[in-house]
Amino acid sequence: YDFFTIAVDKAGNIEPRPGQSGQAPVVDGTTVYDASPPQSQASSPAFANRAPIAVAYEAQDPVSGIASVSLYAKFGDTGSWEDTGLSSSKTTGAFNYLPLFGEGIYYFYTIATDNAGHVEGAPVDPDTATLFDTTPPVTALWGPSGVNRLPIHLQYSCIEPGVLSGSPLKGVVLLYRFNAGEWRSTGLASSSESGSFYFTPSEGPGVYD
Repeated sequence: YDFFTIAVDKAGNIEPRPGQSGQAPVVDGTTVYDASPPQSQASSPAFANRAPIAVAYEAQDPVSGIASVSLYAKFGDTGSWEDTGLSSSKTTGAFNYLPLFGEGIYYFYTIATDNAGHVEGAPVDPDTATLFDTTPPVTALWGPSGVNRLPIHLQYSCIEPGVLSGSPLKGVVLLYRFNAGEWRSTGLASSSESGSFYFTPSEGPGVYD
């Protein structure tokens, strides 16, 4: 809404309206009336193995515009929501959140405030969650000490000892070296936690690790 005032003196002279009688086309004041709160949404990777965790967000308020966006976080299912102290005046961006409680699952949501003073309400459910895990998996591999025919049959078992313990692994790959040389990929991979590899080397007889 734009406003201007018109004054009339005792002699009957009337102040011209903005844009009339050579007056500049300006108004005395402008007020934005916004009756709706802003909206925002956070997103983050499902898994992270290093800090900080990048939490992206988007916020919108088509009337008065966004004044600020703040990030809230909770550690674990039994934790409590806390203001992270991370805030931005941009409508899109990302917060770099440091997982202070170590390994585990972190939940996030954002709260936006518009220029009219409306504050977005906290959502019933978190916007996003990230499982923070810095512990690498452990693999055991065994096979024959010597063979006289190919392929070489190798068996393996892999476990995840960190916060992902008991969860399916992304994958297991088999590496080798010939006569204590450089480690190379065999090109063999598996998505199972345990199983077998059948490796046929191209270098011929020798010692394979």
